[in-house]
Amino acid sequence: MQNKRSVTIAYIDFTRAFGSVSHDKLFDRLYSYGIRGDVLKWLTNFFSDRTHQTRVGHYLSAVAKLLSGVVQGSGIGPVMFHIYIDELAKFLKSCGIVAKLFADDVKVYVEIINTADAHKLHTALDLIAEWAVMWKLSVSVNKCNILHHIILFGLVDIDFSHFFEFSRTTNTRGHDYKLYKSRCTSNVRSRFFAERVINIWNSLPETINYAPLTSFTHTIEVIDFSESLKCT
Repeated sequence: MQNKRSVTIAYIDFTRAFGSVSHDKLFDRLYSYGIRGDVLKWLTNFFSDRTHQTRVGHYLSAVAKLLSGVVQGSGIGPVMFHIYIDELAKFLKSCGIVAKLFADDVKVYVEIINTADAHKLHTALDLIAEWAVMWKLSVSVNKCNILHHIILFGLVDIDFSHFFEFSRTTNTRGHDYKLYKSRCTSNVRSRFFAERVINIWNSLPETINYAPLTSFTHTIEVIDFSESLKCT
């Protein structure tokens, strides 16, 4: 961004990530990383055959055996989780995608210059989904977000028609750059960036100066997007 190039950032959140770690897969991962012998035995004993009980007021639930997960609140739990997903970062790097891991969140970003770069990001997101299924983690779609610089005015070498289409109606109120919003037949499609952003873009007031980019940036800074950013 400092070089005035377009960058797309995808924020990936795993559902109950710390509690979903497969013990068997974790132990296999530790062994493959050279953690063996007494250390591996200690870790196996630490995470295996643990139980859980919930207290509500003066009442206790029945004791349940924990079949997965690392111990939250412990010092070693987050370390084990990062070892568990370390392979994912390496896979993304092999695709030319930079990944940053923090707790149970994954942030991937790529410089978007042309359509090939956009395809690279899509490939990386598919890889994350496939990896999550293989390693028994679930992606929380509602908590995932994608941030992207505007491609509407040809600021990067990406085919605008691959993402958006200008509105077919010319007598609508508001600004002159409204986008056409197709009807989504599935919840998956409705969560795509190219679908979710259209309502926000079309609701921008006529007072926005859309060109040049510096004017657009300055006039959009006063817009309150807090309602649009709420998760539903």
